[in-house]
Amino acid sequence: MSYQALMNSLKRKVVLPVYLFWGEETFLLEEVLAKFKYQLIPPDVRDFNMDVVEGKNVSPEDIVRLATTLPFMSDKRVVIIENADLFKAQKKTGEKSDQAKSQEELLIEYCKQPLDTTCLIFTSDSVDRKKKLFKAVQETGMAVEFTPLKDTELNDWVENRINGMGKNIETEAVDELVAAVGSNLRMLDAELRKLFNYTGERKVINREDVLQLVSKTTNLSIFELVDAVGERNSQKAIQLMREMIIYGEPPVRLLFMVAKHFRTLLQAKTLYLTGYAEKQVATQLQIHPYVARKCVRQSKNFSREELEQALEKILETDISIKTSYREPVLALELLFVNLCRQERAI
Repeated sequence: MSYQALMNSLKRKVVLPVYLFWGEETFLLEEVLAKFKYQLIPPDVRDFNMDVVEGKNVSPEDIVRLATTLPFMSDKRVVIIENADLFKAQKKTGEKSDQAKSQEELLIEYCKQPLDTTCLIFTSDSVDRKKKLFKAVQETGMAVEFTPLKDTELNDWVENRINGMGKNIETEAVDELVAAVGSNLRMLDAELRKLFNYTGERKVINREDVLQLVSKTTNLSIFELVDAVGERNSQKAIQLMREMIIYGEPPVRLLFMVAKHFRTLLQAKTLYLTGYAEKQVATQLQIHPYVARKCVRQSKNFSREELEQALEKILETDISIKTSYREPVLALELLFVNLCRQERAI
């Protein structure tokens, strides 16, 4: 089941008796847990009707005991078992004892016939879908994998997040922010809060706000740098490079990002010339559609031969820096001038 399906059910106020949450996107997982913790039980009786325990500290029998306790002055109890190893693939370290098997069977039976008055929630960093316990949760509850959001989902999340704060954000601003920060929701949330405060009484956040405010420690400056090189603007590229080195960015990392960008430009150009549309380029290269549009546009500034030669020049620069043949800042300046002064492709 998806995160969106879970959110839709919660909007309809449908609360199931058993849940299992796992996956890489811990920010979303933590937010969903907070909803269960703070919205399902009235504050004045929460202490009597909520248990949050570490999976390693409780046995299956303990979990069943907590789950079968009736609520006190509330319609529901919430029991959260964090980092539950019970759902992971079993390590080959010998057979489980009869007692362990018996206790696990007890928990499986509970999950198949849970109490409606208890909401039992397990979290785990990974699961084995073949386990009986996993299947038992699916029978009466919901197993939700929290995977990183991509493309439209990610943009929608940003828009919904800022809407929830009482403001709107332009599409171009969303694209710029996602391209700069990436898909890390924790970082995106931090930047959105800064943008909210920065724009004051203004109700709409625009692209210029993002360019002005998004932290120099994010990928935005690197994105601007490779963008400037891709647009053959050596003056801007050199200025950004000097600023970023002052901010502590290692020259070798900047060179790596330029190399990565030119490899993407070469791939984008090859696909586009083959007949791929921009959306197809994004899918093939597994990059954000906004980045794909820019790469296709920038690739038109270079011929295939120029892009191949550019990668060779970047390699030569890398060697000159690592062998101390040339001072890093000077080496990057010469590279940017070299890349940007070539004849434009037709």
